[in-house]
Amino acid sequence: MGTVENSVLALPKGKRSSLLWIHGYNTNLTDAVLRFAQFLEDTGYSGVPILYSWASQARLGAYVYDINSALIARDQLEEVPGLLKDSPVETIDIVAHSMGNLVAMEAARGIANRGLFNVSGKLRSVILASPDIDIDLFIAQLSAIPKDKRRFYVLTSENDQALAVSSLIARNPRVGQLDATLISELGLNVIDLSQVQDTTTVHHSKFADAPEVVRLIGDRILAGDKGAKVSGRAEAVVITASGTIAVVDEAISN
Repeated sequence: MGTVENSVLALPKGKRSSLLWIHGYNTNLTDAVLRFAQFLEDTGYSGVPILYSWASQARLGAYVYDINSALIARDQLEEVPGLLKDSPVETIDIVAHSMGNLVAMEAARGIANRGLFNVSGKLRSVILASPDIDIDLFIAQLSAIPKDKRRFYVLTSENDQALAVSSLIARNPRVGQLDATLISELGLNVIDLSQVQDTTTVHHSKFADAPEVVRLIGDRILAGDKGAKVSGRAEAVVITASGTIAVVDEAISN
């Protein structure tokens, strides 16, 4: 953590933020670094980036292997908040993609079960992009996290072809392909990207490939949005094909 701390201390007070990136399934280290670097450039993020890389086999046919690797990686991720607690980092944001959400949420549940979820108060937001997680498992993971600490944004797309295949394998829906209003009822902010045009045919990386989505993340979330309300339904946002942002449900205040 010495390198991270030195980089953070080089920033002025009030600007000492960090972004933790957790890559997804079928991703090697080189691809993870390149995707992360592009995301940082496109969002204009000015804090200190941290890549959490887990042992994906980086092969389409290695889905079960990657699930097992993701579960193994959760233990090491649980150690990160403790390392940051006494560091000069003032705020931290987490971005997880695809199966990386399984790593993130399993680690979050483990930390919460020990009563340590965001005890430092430094966690600003958790962005769950295209979560490849069974919906029933996700609800169980979320239930361990105190409602007043759920600063989550879930990025979904009903035409995500990668998650469609995943749901067939698992025989149950994945969080990232569900209707935004269903997720908002869990008290989480949701951004529905179903109408967004991206550069791929599988529509699994819209959060990084579509300019309007990247701008939204950079300008609204990483810039310090206060996050999800926790009483009743949270905010569901739909981005149209033209880039228009429409709020479907306004969050209910405490």
